[in-house]
Amino acid sequence: MRRRLTMTSRLTDLPLWYRFYLELLPFPGRARAALLVAATCAVVIVLCDSIHSILPAYSLYMVFFCWQESSAKSVAMAGLLIVVSTICLLGAGNLLSILVAGSAGFRIGCIVGLTFCGFFLARTTKLGPVASVIAFFEVYTLSLIDILPDPALITRIYFWVWVMIVVPMLVSIAGNLLAGERPFDLLRDRLAQRLQAVAAMAAQPDVGGRALLAQLVREGDEALLDFHKQATRRMGAVRGEAYGQAIALTGRLATVMLALPDDARTADGLAAPLDRLAAWCRSLAASLGSGDLDGGRLDSMPGMVPAALAPPFGSIVVEAGDILRRIAMALSGDRPAGAEGAPPPRAPAAPFLRADAFSNPDHVRFGLKATLAVLICYGTFRILDWNDISTALVTCFFVALGTLEETVHKATLRIGGAVLGGGAGILSILFLMPAMTDIGHLALLIFAGSLVAGWISVGSERISYFGWQAALAFFIVLLSTSVLHPGAGPTLDMQTARDRVLGIVLGNVVMAVVFATIWPVSIAATVDDALTRARDALAELIASAPGDEDAGAIGASRRLRAALAAANRAADYLSFRPRDVRTSRADDRALRVLEAIESLWVSATVLDGLPRDPDGAGRPLAAAMADAVRRGGGAIVEALDLLRAEQAIRGDAGGQARLYWHGRMARGLEALGMAER
Repeated sequence: MRRRLTMTSRLTDLPLWYRFYLELLPFPGRARAALLVAATCAVVIVLCDSIHSILPAYSLYMVFFCWQESSAKSVAMAGLLIVVSTICLLGAGNLLSILVAGSAGFRIGCIVGLTFCGFFLARTTKLGPVASVIAFFEVYTLSLIDILPDPALITRIYFWVWVMIVVPMLVSIAGNLLAGERPFDLLRDRLAQRLQAVAAMAAQPDVGGRALLAQLVREGDEALLDFHKQATRRMGAVRGEAYGQAIALTGRLATVMLALPDDARTADGLAAPLDRLAAWCRSLAASLGSGDLDGGRLDSMPGMVPAALAPPFGSIVVEAGDILRRIAMALSGDRPAGAEGAPPPRAPAAPFLRADAFSNPDHVRFGLKATLAVLICYGTFRILDWNDISTALVTCFFVALGTLEETVHKATLRIGGAVLGGGAGILSILFLMPAMTDIGHLALLIFAGSLVAGWISVGSERISYFGWQAALAFFIVLLSTSVLHPGAGPTLDMQTARDRVLGIVLGNVVMAVVFATIWPVSIAATVDDALTRARDALAELIASAPGDEDAGAIGASRRLRAALAAANRAADYLSFRPRDVRTSRADDRALRVLEAIESLWVSATVLDGLPRDPDGAGRPLAAAMADAVRRGGGAIVEALDLLRAEQAIRGDAGGQARLYWHGRMARGLEALGMAER
């Protein structure tokens, strides 16, 4: 029997075009989110035209910027932008404009200071990207003084920039309250998605089912815990605890099922239990979707999985059946789910300012690098007197990220998005604008363009920036960006449209070059840190196995899932790292270590679900394996010697299964040792 127990290949191993295709596939809620974004943009363009607002393209882009997966976060983001923009633009901005209007040198100094503070606060405070966005509008408004016929107009410009932000935010708030996805619904959908993936794996444990399940496991629990936190007030304490248990249990269930070999259904006696397991998962997922979790639908679930199945893979099916029963009982409120399903502890509120804000030099360096890029772009279009490429300034504020690989990835997506959105805008000017006669026609065009860009931008972070940039380029090319001629009227100047796209490309190139050459920060450090945390958590989990259900083991399992999710997210960016022999070897080593830890995690999770050692004989072995995972090197050799010398083979199924999975742990430790060389 061929036994494939490792997790699936990484997305970065696939051809680029196929990865792009996978990112564009529909998922539950994607069409609804894209339609909401497009409808919001259509309403915003009509309002901008009716009040003759300036810079309607940026108003439309703010709809994309404040969009979040849950309506609660979208409303919170929009409200925060309204409050901060009111303070910074109507208050501090007006005062600042009076001080700098007559001094070019002082104005440049303020642009430098505002840019640095915006990027520094975006990295070190809970404001996040809101800080850099407000800094952008402050800097952009100050840069307009050079082209205004009367510098006194800058006060009015500040007011209209504030209106430009507030109008789309108010429309976004209304749209999300009326048609946005509630956090509770998103939580139920994600739990149902996990159960459906487990059902597919049980019904046909092949490469395709494993790929989907592995991707869900690698994403971790962060998004679900975030939805749970947002929805707790609506759910109440009791139901909130039940869904907290379901998050942990579905994560454990998915991990256990990854240990199932591709040809598990050909093993004696496993086909029928796997069918019942798949049917039970589908029934429970349907119960989550319909909200019928009070027992009616649960009573019609198929029969329980037999407690005695042939080892070693029968233990996987038995453990999965037990986890499903615990999920069902927790959600129906019949009884507690057990220790592994204990609700996540309430984390203390994060401080407004990060603890390392002033001690970590990377934050200051990040602000300085981004400020330099902004000054290069600002100086370029001012020295050349080429204001149409001022879109480079916009790009700098929205493309900066902490590491070189993230910035290159984001810049790549944005250049591609700029070409797509700019090309669509130019084609619209050539073939559609001549037939348009009123704002209704323009609103329909904006709706269509926003729908396409919205479909892309509501996807994962691996592709969302492509949609963001396509939307921005489409809006900037299509609509007037003159502060002297307010309103939502389209532009018909092809040269202007071309120059705006060139400005976007220039901004992306400048950011990539600056971040690649000055204090470059590699994503490899993030990967290594996440792997260290994962090894520590895995060692703690192994030391507590088998069968421990204390708080330490539960916490270690949660920390392990979080660390592996962080490592996988960071590892996806390694392909954007500048290549040489040394970095290629280091990246390959990190990926091999990650794969070995994932394989050990799957085996350790299955071991943890086996019956306890009646005499505690497995404790020294578990301690040796934990030490091997944590320290590597010689500790791995010592653990392998203990594993090979193990002779405690019992006649019961639990003893045979434990021996087999100890063998899998040995292979995982060998792989870890090889990866470290």
